[in-house]
Amino acid sequence: MINQSTTNNRQLTIEKNFPLFFGRKLVFVSYKLKKGMSLMELVIYLAIVAIVLVVIIDLVTHLVYTQGKNSKNVEVQQNTNFIIDRLSSSISSASAASVSGGSTLSLTVAGNPVTYNLSGDILTIQQGVLPVQDLSNSKVKISPPAGSQLFEKITNTTANTIKINLQVALTSDNNIKQQTTTTILLRGK
Repeated sequence: MINQSTTNNRQLTIEKNFPLFFGRKLVFVSYKLKKGMSLMELVIYLAIVAIVLVVIIDLVTHLVYTQGKNSKNVEVQQNTNFIIDRLSSSISSASAASVSGGSTLSLTVAGNPVTYNLSGDILTIQQGVLPVQDLSNSKVKISPPAGSQLFEKITNTTANTIKINLQVALTSDNNIKQQTTTTILLRGK
């Protein structure tokens, strides 16, 4: 037995009744939808796609901006950490220290002279007769914070310490910077 009927969205509905299967009648139904869509459906679909695309583009733009800013912060942080670690190592093992002009630190480490000097925006080191090396890269500039000196020697009756006032800023973006102040004890003999 075959029944045919039509509805709004369906062109043809075919029902086939089959004999009893364990006491039940099996019914199979197949649908064929009309081909195409109305103009209103198309406008709604395009509006939904446009909204989704705007959200995705906004998220990607924000992600790229944040990633760029984070990489700049990491560059400043790495340079600051490297410089402070290098200075701490030298100062803590130095037997003598002197500061001249607030931007030059001269140390005696294991009997050899070590000189740190701020020339322009670059912090350099010279160990003995070796050539001068830059401690910072060209992406950052080094300076003391406003109103302070890069190096200060603090002497009291029991110990000599060196105070470091360091500001590391990105050369391409002066708003991205890190300021560090630390005091290191001379322990070398």
